[in-house]
Amino acid sequence: MIGTMQKLIAGPGPAVDRPIILFDLGNILVHLRSVDRFWLGQSPKPGTRSYSDRWKYSESMHHFETGRITDFSDFYQLAKSELDFPIDKEAFQREYLQIIGDVFAETVPILEALYSRFSLQLLSNTSAVHWQHCAKTLGLGQYFDRVLVSYELGYMKPDPEIFKLALVEINQDPETIYYFDDRPENIETARKFGINAHLSWGGTQLIKQLRELSFLL
Repeated sequence: MIGTMQKLIAGPGPAVDRPIILFDLGNILVHLRSVDRFWLGQSPKPGTRSYSDRWKYSESMHHFETGRITDFSDFYQLAKSELDFPIDKEAFQREYLQIIGDVFAETVPILEALYSRFSLQLLSNTSAVHWQHCAKTLGLGQYFDRVLVSYELGYMKPDPEIFKLALVEINQDPETIYYFDDRPENIETARKFGINAHLSWGGTQLIKQLRELSFLL
């Protein structure tokens, strides 16, 4: 495992002017933890959807992470009514924050090696609560020239609208944007817009891909 700056030296990069390296957040820069934590060790009834699928397609989660709901108490009430988990608001708030796990050990060395040579930007489905935790508590905010997050843009990946808005904000040839995400559906949509999108995972896989692109030596 690579854990020091000495082992991650930025390479020359492609022959374009300051390529943009666009990162997803969860499972690319930070670990994500299971949302099963909201159900206190319970299991879904046989023949019903998993808790992770319920959360993924949850209307309340979608509203919160696209900025349609901004008050956490309102989010809790809607989520509890929709998803029927047993925990109170204080426990839900605590467990919701804990969905964001630790930063991958390789993340900071990667960002340190890249940020002075390339434009590092972020495109993530996330809420204000989670992004503020990642930006300030985990210290990731300092590395990005631009942060494009669903709660501000009003759409979530893989909706094409979020990529349209991102490209307007970036205002650069999509072929000069190198995007790393852990979800195939997001990669598929990004590629339709001409973005150099790569299915990835944080840590050693991300390092390997960055080296193959000559972004790291």
